[in-house]
Amino acid sequence: MSKTHRHPTRPPGNRRHIPCVRCCPGYNCRKQHERSERMSEPQTAQPGTCMVEYAEWGNRQGGRAERPVPIESTVTLYVNGQALVGLTCTPVLLEELVLGFLFNEGMIESTKDVAVLEQRAEVRCLDVWLERQVELPQLRFITSGCAGGTTFRDLASAHQRVESDLRITPAFVKSIISQQLPRHADIYRAAGGVHAAGLADGERLLCVAEDV
Repeated sequence: MSKTHRHPTRPPGNRRHIPCVRCCPGYNCRKQHERSERMSEPQTAQPGTCMVEYAEWGNRQGGRAERPVPIESTVTLYVNGQALVGLTCTPVLLEELVLGFLFNEGMIESTKDVAVLEQRAEVRCLDVWLERQVELPQLRFITSGCAGGTTFRDLASAHQRVESDLRITPAFVKSIISQQLPRHADIYRAAGGVHAAGLADGERLLCVAEDV
């Protein structure tokens, strides 16, 4: 039986942080060299990517190439000092990811329920302290697979009927998908290999997020 690791982080009143390397190790990009393989810090041209050297073949010719590729790493979320979940994701917009996850899991109703949110990039973890105590499930890991992943509750039972006067035309949806979304998919343009999603209000695209 697996045990839940408690993160050595103190409450908001005394928030001296001691990184837990075993629970949330830092991310290093593996870079292949011609004569040796070694660990090195990623040289990121675009957030969410790292540079990788590889052998390239085309037009009956081969050679060495260096291109950006998407990053996927595990980010550990701590809530009230306890490890809640490991999120396997492209490490961008992490605060938005964590807030959305807590909202969808029913742990918060708005950002007013969050007292402290701290991102520790060097150890790939986020500390969240809520305004109230909540019962937390055992530490789990959520993957970024299209058909995989887990959740702590039945989302279908939480659905409510949407009451809104918002109307969106097919032409607007087509414009978002074919023009605006690709224009803001920075990681995809730089390296490919990711999905993009956006939020719109019927008149304009509000935000875009990308993930492996």
